Amino acid sequence: MELESHYKPTKNKTETEIQEVEIFNGENKYIIGSGTLFLIPAIYAARKKQYLLSTTLFIGPTVSSLFWVKPRMDFWRLLDIIYANTVMGIFIANTAWRIPHHLWEWKIAIPSIYSAGAILFGKACIEHHKRNKNWFFYHIGFHLLMLTGHSANVLLV
Repeated sequence: MELESHYKPTKNKTETEIQEVEIFNGENKYIIGSGTLFLIPAIYAARKKQYLLSTTLFIGPTVSSLFWVKPRMDFWRLLDIIYANTVMGIFIANTAWRIPHHLWEWKIAIPSIYSAGAILFGKACIEHHKRNKNWFFYHIGFHLLMLTGHSANVLLV
């Protein structure tokens, strides 16, 4: 299978054209919607004066939405991937260093939740590549697991 099979074909494609990510049934609106749920722990983190966590959670949905409004393989896609991975690093570090040691079960559970989310993200990519019109359920599941891990981080510090 060609790697480009999940991008919309363009007429008279040149090397400088930006490829659009194929959306089958407007599922990008559901991905944007599930991404906005990160604002809930963002608000709570801000109230707890956890400014690094709150800032990253406030910026994330904006960066992601800028990609998903019209998903293309462009700057916004690159920024979304880089930003999401950077935030993941911040939250993993927060789990390791700021969650109290007596909550050691959470220091195991949270990385497990993040790992399960990473598996769902990979599955979403595979299913999208196979042109499975339900691929986005895996992506939303990924969002929900990340939301769970991030919320636990905010609550436990």
